[in-house]
Amino acid sequence: AVQKKGENMLKVIKRNKSIVDFDGTKIENAVKKAFNATSTPLPPAYAFSKLMLNIIADAQKKAVNDTIGIEDIQDSVDIIL
Repeated sequence: AVQKKGENMLKVIKRNKSIVDFDGTKIENAVKKAFNATSTPLPPAYAFSKLMLNIIADAQKKAVNDTIGIEDIQDSVDIIL
């Protein structure tokens, strides 16, 4: 359910100011690493998918001209988690 690279027109401005295609799997991997780092069990697959959809939906609301900063995505992760 997570949007993969190339499936949409959303672009991400990285910290080094380069612009790349949005890749939802990168967010998914980062969230999984955060759960593991805190020894928190991952929620069931259906709940994790819903969590990811909520994070991506929140981030997309912050996009301007189909572009979003990585910090805005990080903020969405913090808000949803």
